[in-house]
Amino acid sequence: MKKTGKCPKCGETPVMRLPRVPDLSRNGVSSVRLYHPGLLDALQGRVATGTLEAWVCPECGYTELYTDQPRTIPLQHIEGAELVWAPEAEAERLAYEALQKKR
Repeated sequence: MKKTGKCPKCGETPVMRLPRVPDLSRNGVSSVRLYHPGLLDALQGRVATGTLEAWVCPECGYTELYTDQPRTIPLQHIEGAELVWAPEAEAERLAYEALQKKR
């Protein structure tokens, strides 16, 4: 949807882009961000790793979320998180795992 401007579920075009996903909290409205509670920030008690943007189909409501800084997500520190490889990317997966073992 982000690349095509077309809903992958119902085919509707155009789709809506929301550069920030608003969240209502006790402190007012803020952008939804990804946080990792295991990495502490002295002020917030957690470290933000990216702001979410949404792509929404106005016809069927299908929604895709994207983070603006995906490489900052500390995957190795999040219990149960993992990289999921496509079957045709076996060579890349093996090279990545070999590189990780050297670190």
